[in-house]
Amino acid sequence: DVSVSHPHRAVLLILDGLGIGEYDMQRLVKKAWELLNNALFYPPALRHPLLPLACGAIGLGETLINEMDGNGNKSACDGHERIKMPTTWWTDLRVTEHEIEAATLSLQYAVAALNVF
Repeated sequence: DVSVSHPHRAVLLILDGLGIGEYDMQRLVKKAWELLNNALFYPPALRHPLLPLACGAIGLGETLINEMDGNGNKSACDGHERIKMPTTWWTDLRVTEHEIEAATLSLQYAVAALNVF
């Protein structure tokens, strides 16, 4: 079987189903796709199933967008309002928190690996 499933489309479908605002959706899609694109260069990240990888990218994207600096100010890279996701938004997708945490960790390693070069 040579078919390939891309988590990028799943990100769009998941965020669309959550009904978050258009502006927040655009910011999250951009950040999640950036993380998923980085994962293409880090094979261990690609070993995760599609939905956990997409959920990990969304969750990590939300975290990165909402990060505060040490003084409690909004991150210098994004001076906009914090994104507010519904609590446990991934449960309807039948994805476990453990699966998402594992995928998120791989995405973080992918970003770190690319920042080395």
